Amino acid sequence: MIYFVNEGLSASNSGIEHAEFDRARLFRKAGIPFQLMTTNYLPKLHEVLPMFNLRDIESCNLFDYFQKARTVKTKKLDLSEIDFGMDADLEKQTETSYVATVKGYLIGRVQVDVNGRLERIEYFEGCGNLYKVETYDVRGFKSLTQFYSPDNNVEVEIWHDVDGKPAIEKTYALTTHGKVVETWKINNRIFYNLQSVRQYFYNCVNADGNNMFIMDRANVSEWQLTKLDKPAYIVFMLHNHQSSDAQNPDAEILNDNYEWVLANMDKWNCVVSATPQQTRDVSKRWPGHKYYTIPVGVIPDLAFQEPRIPMAKRKRHSMLVTARIAREKGIDKMIEALAIAQKKIPDLTLDVYGYVDHSNNDAAMRAINEARKKLKNPKSFTLHGHTNNVKALHQQAQVYLVYSQMEGFNLAMMEAQSVGMVGLTNDVNYGPNELVKDGQNGYIAPFDDVNAYAQKMVDLFSDDDKLQQLSDGDYELSNRYCDDAVLKAWNDVMHDYQKWTQDARNL
Repeated sequence: MIYFVNEGLSASNSGIEHAEFDRARLFRKAGIPFQLMTTNYLPKLHEVLPMFNLRDIESCNLFDYFQKARTVKTKKLDLSEIDFGMDADLEKQTETSYVATVKGYLIGRVQVDVNGRLERIEYFEGCGNLYKVETYDVRGFKSLTQFYSPDNNVEVEIWHDVDGKPAIEKTYALTTHGKVVETWKINNRIFYNLQSVRQYFYNCVNADGNNMFIMDRANVSEWQLTKLDKPAYIVFMLHNHQSSDAQNPDAEILNDNYEWVLANMDKWNCVVSATPQQTRDVSKRWPGHKYYTIPVGVIPDLAFQEPRIPMAKRKRHSMLVTARIAREKGIDKMIEALAIAQKKIPDLTLDVYGYVDHSNNDAAMRAINEARKKLKNPKSFTLHGHTNNVKALHQQAQVYLVYSQMEGFNLAMMEAQSVGMVGLTNDVNYGPNELVKDGQNGYIAPFDDVNAYAQKMVDLFSDDDKLQQLSDGDYELSNRYCDDAVLKAWNDVMHDYQKWTQDARNL
């Protein structure tokens, strides 16, 4: 079995998760067995999986595994299932919440989802203090019970199997020095942190050995996968830049997500990066290991059969971004360039879709709001929320923008180009300057040069024939990421895995 090692999964995901979804579809098509491995507690996981065309049997979650709940028939639990041990009055507070009282005294709060399915029950004792919370899996069984201390801290957590029996127990104790110590109990074994629980989980899954683990989020699994009881083939997947400086692959300070992994390169069977340039840079800096180049994005064959959409049928002079609204994405620099370019192309517009990263005291939004002040027409820039209808947006707009400070690939740009959007990027390592072939399917401006970037905007929208030519180039060059091309790149890793498996069996 091949496991894609990650941490969590939700309705809104990053590029790493979407890379896993593309790989899952490709492996399924090729008949390669795989499972998406997650280690966070995710009571709504089996509602999220179908959103991305994943099946229950293609998921291996740590809590599901020990709760024996990987495949469970769904049933709906509603308010009629609640038993407070006494006759209680339920009063609706909002569309999804209720309060339970007895003779005016609060004894419980109930949370349901928009479909009326039971999500959470909170229990209160006679003095109105919270003492217990039950969380329900989206498939309709009590999954977690948390018991609270009088000072409103969680003391004990119990995860149940589908029959209600304890499967995982976690207790919290306060030392004399005020430090909280956690203790996990699973299968009569004791662990003292989630990292050790993960290691036990990986060992259980790999009980017979010879599986493949693809570390998509290395900092979730790094040292644990070096301590497996049975042999396994481990792939280190570089989804981002290896150093802290995207323009300096040999920078002394490394990307902190990869620091430990890069310091222990001899522990991995191979290293995979998404672009030839990154493979060259990493193999030069850490020689003597096996390296492969495999795009993390895959364009389905059906996409190549769809009719091409000419520039003339799209919104004229429109630019689009679908990305996380984070400081390193350079949305503020795009707005500054837009303000400059509008002096020659007044009706230029930019629409940005994505969820906002509020880290560093809302640095991204503060920079965006400051940049907007430079626009003569503030309505030419619109910041939208996250959307799941990305393809429709790609079919309507003309130019897709990237102004990142660091990229490993850029799935959104690849997808936009596959439906004819012309790419404009600054010269950032690694993905965008591989996806865009300057003058063939878009333009590359010098790194972090707003004026040059603005001039490229003007160049794109000053010549309709050239813009259409670049769009045609996008359709043609997208073949680099078709199913057969990416599967062929994976075949080299699979052949090495098979050889390793044979050698391991012969030991």
